[in-house]
Amino acid sequence: MMCYKVSPTQRMRDNESEEDKSAEVDIKPLKSCSFQDREDLKEMMKKWSASKNMKLYFDSKERENIATGIKVSTLFCSNKTKTECKFYVEFRTKGSDNPYYLHTYHNVHNHSLLKYHNSSAIVSEVLEEIKSLLPISNSCTKVAEAINNRFSKNFHPRVIYYQMQKLGELEFEKATDDAQILISLLERDEKEEWILFC
Repeated sequence: MMCYKVSPTQRMRDNESEEDKSAEVDIKPLKSCSFQDREDLKEMMKKWSASKNMKLYFDSKERENIATGIKVSTLFCSNKTKTECKFYVEFRTKGSDNPYYLHTYHNVHNHSLLKYHNSSAIVSEVLEEIKSLLPISNSCTKVAEAINNRFSKNFHPRVIYYQMQKLGELEFEKATDDAQILISLLERDEKEEWILFC
């Protein structure tokens, strides 16, 4: 696979955030959502944050109040330590077996959001499309352009390049399995004196 090289200067320019910009994120859709458990919360928030061009992470383990059974999980902006971003969303249950609901939040980032969608926005449909485009083009720039047009996203060619690499590694594993089958068939044929290896 061929892909262009990115200079460190270009990489810095791509990831640069303008210090005087802030971004407010619409939290309304989360107010009406409930999540069965922390794993469900994690998966849905990963998709939601990717759609908003930001990354969130859990800063700690799930906290639980033993007396009331209330569980608390908080997600923070991935730029919390770098830019001291105050963005967070806190979810709580209403008891031990209840789903998570949005409890408190601060929905303003002190930096601009990501310019490009990150790998969290790559869903199975996008992966299938990348896989179908691999035989047509090995240019990550062209594949990224096609994916962005089809799915209304803005993936950087580097993100697509890494996905193409992963898919290529999966294909090589299949080739290795096929090679093992061929070797075993040839060894069987040798034992049956069909073929003699020198």
